[in-house]
Amino acid sequence: MAESGGPTAGTDGGGTAEADIAGSSGDAPLVPSRFVGTALFVLFLQFALIASLLSPLPVPSVEVLSFSALGLSFVAALLVGADAYRTDRDETVDWSPNPFLWAIPMFFPLLGFGLGVGQTLGIPLGVGIAYAVRRFQTQRRGFETLWQWPAVGAGVFSGAGFGIISVAVTTSGGLTPSLVGVLLVASVLFGFTTPATYYDTQHVRRQLAADGDDWLFRGYHWVVAMSLPLPLRSLVALAYALRRWMLLNPGGFFWSKADPAEGDDDNS
Repeated sequence: MAESGGPTAGTDGGGTAEADIAGSSGDAPLVPSRFVGTALFVLFLQFALIASLLSPLPVPSVEVLSFSALGLSFVAALLVGADAYRTDRDETVDWSPNPFLWAIPMFFPLLGFGLGVGQTLGIPLGVGIAYAVRRFQTQRRGFETLWQWPAVGAGVFSGAGFGIISVAVTTSGGLTPSLVGVLLVASVLFGFTTPATYYDTQHVRRQLAADGDDWLFRGYHWVVAMSLPLPLRSLVALAYALRRWMLLNPGGFFWSKADPAEGDDDNS
């Protein structure tokens, strides 16, 4: 998620430098603010309503739950946007989140219900969790590599979930209650993957820059690749984990930074 730059952040505002994290308070609360806590509660409630909507219900109940779930999108957008706005202007927090970029994903259920795109229904909860984790990270020391395995794991499992749905729907022609659960969980992980991958690429970029190296396209091509709602994203996530390891461990088992062949590497 691109943000406006802070005093020590990059031009895209992506990262809090390790020195800044090291200077943060170890006594910071688990939930950074009341806005974040309330937003997470609203998003979990919306997720429960959406799960209920995908199960057989009488028409009046469907209408009530639909309006309730969609209305919560506006509430969540206001809460997340307000916290991002306050954080951007808080000089004690070295992070400048863009309120609009964090608030817009809260409206994805409208797209899901309108176009029948089930992959979008859990995105608000996934993005909300990523926002809360990012706020937590900026207040605690020792969490520089926090995003690596969450990003990879969310990419692998969400891709696997979408694969299961694709095969099952093709075979049976419909969604069973268990498949609905798989779809919603995969959708939440899908929403979490993009910001998690973005912040992990910022950490890799800083590590490479410290060694005088750079990364092709600044790593954004991996963020885009990990944002595709396809079963293939499981393989993309594993490829990202391997490439990340290769970049940060140039003296690996089968290659060395001193090898002639490595001199032409484009750090893709």
